[in-house]
Amino acid sequence: MPSFNNFYEQLVDAGIDWVADDIKAALLTTAWTPDRTADFYDDLTNELANGDGYLTEGEALTTKAVATAANVVYLEADDIVWTFTASKSFRYAVFYKDTGVAGTSPLIWYVDLGALTLSGTYTIQLNALGLISFSDA
Repeated sequence: MPSFNNFYEQLVDAGIDWVADDIKAALLTTAWTPDRTADFYDDLTNELANGDGYLTEGEALTTKAVATAANVVYLEADDIVWTFTASKSFRYAVFYKDTGVAGTSPLIWYVDLGALTLSGTYTIQLNALGLISFSDA
């Protein structure tokens, strides 16, 4: 899962508090071209249109936690679920810290889900061992 270049800087500078901050996942269409140099939410283009079960700016991650085991730190959260009432086409999920201002909401990482067109319930199942892990080994 590629991260945006700014994520590591924000994490080290304590700009992102995984548990306390509002972390969201937004869905983008196949027209979006990943750009790892993008810094903030306002740099994103081609987000799904608001409505039919999708809210602009995406869904907030819930039950976030930081776990450690055998010199590895894991960032965890519950699965993300959308219930679409009409057909939606998308390809990417972009995770970011929502500050309430698009120009100061840092991007964290994105996932290429493959080109999808569907209606009904869609779940991004997050890895039980965490979304991302860091090791000192």
